[in-house]
Amino acid sequence: MIGSGGNAALAFIFSQSVNSIVPLHDPLHKWQHISIGHYLFPFESSGIKILAITAIVLLTWINILGAKKGGYLNNIVTAAKILGIFLLIIMGLSYHGIPTHENIHHEITPINNNIFSAVIVAMLSAFWAYDGWYCIGFVSGEIKNPKKNIPISIICGIGITMILYLLLNDAFMHVMPVAALSAIDQNDIAALDVARILSGNVGALFISILIAISTFGALNMFIFSYPRLYYRMAQEKFFPKKASYVHPRYKTPYVALIYSGIWSSVMVVSGTFDILTNMLILVEFLFFALLGWGLIKMQREGKITAKLIAYPLSPIILIVFSLGLIINTCIELPVQSIAGIFLTLSGVPVYYYYKKKNKEPGLVQNESEAYPDLG
Repeated sequence: MIGSGGNAALAFIFSQSVNSIVPLHDPLHKWQHISIGHYLFPFESSGIKILAITAIVLLTWINILGAKKGGYLNNIVTAAKILGIFLLIIMGLSYHGIPTHENIHHEITPINNNIFSAVIVAMLSAFWAYDGWYCIGFVSGEIKNPKKNIPISIICGIGITMILYLLLNDAFMHVMPVAALSAIDQNDIAALDVARILSGNVGALFISILIAISTFGALNMFIFSYPRLYYRMAQEKFFPKKASYVHPRYKTPYVALIYSGIWSSVMVVSGTFDILTNMLILVEFLFFALLGWGLIKMQREGKITAKLIAYPLSPIILIVFSLGLIINTCIELPVQSIAGIFLTLSGVPVYYYYKKKNKEPGLVQNESEAYPDLG
């Protein structure tokens, strides 16, 4: 859910940015009213969804061809991503066409009497901007002095993200009233409307290209990373065995990549960007709560002997906040919550099936056969 949902959401943003440059044809428009439970509309915005799936398929194929090819692509798009963010911040904060505070004061209309509940719901998609901090753990075995460098990386990464995110939103509100930002269609991107006000269609086109490039690169990184988890799970016999297969020529987990690509494409068809990110964040905070509980449990059992900063306050705060977010989201967005939790829990019987199967005799592999090197 987390990996494939993230892939689908990024593919949506990429496709939406391309749609702002070259309007995409909607070949299944006549079927857009067809729904699943009057909630999911698989044929809605079909042109955007088709391009999103095409991007997932293309990047899956590139990563099957080799890790280096995928890595080169990430290096190219990083500079474009940083350039786009800084340009929007500088141009937005230096814009004087609209008095920011006046617009914020007069345009906001309360939609929920419970301020805590309203803020949490509004921030579900915003939390996704900070997603990925835990991904550094995927490569912890390849980092020098991980006890020192991983905390530094997480703190610096989240700190920089917070500063850029706050500056970017402040820049947006300098340019557009809050009501106008909230009224933007789900298939449009706020940054493009802001860029169009700042520098006309040329600016919007430039930002569209930068967003398309950066999201394409971010999607590539996700597609590169998560299948390696499925690959490892298959090695540990908690996932279908075929996911541990390595391509004989390219030395990549090609079956895990294909699995990921198929499920990500299904997620694209099933929803919109907001639906996907809301489900994704709900599920992630469920696991964050379990992470905090697991840390306390392992510390009490003596499995963790290292000194932990702000222990036990930090994991308790994580657990309480995560549970609060989960409960509030289930109350305010029950359908999305049920869908996200259902998709997550669907993996529980799979886990116990393989756990039971692993207890059967004769399943031990040769070490060199079980852990081939990836390219």
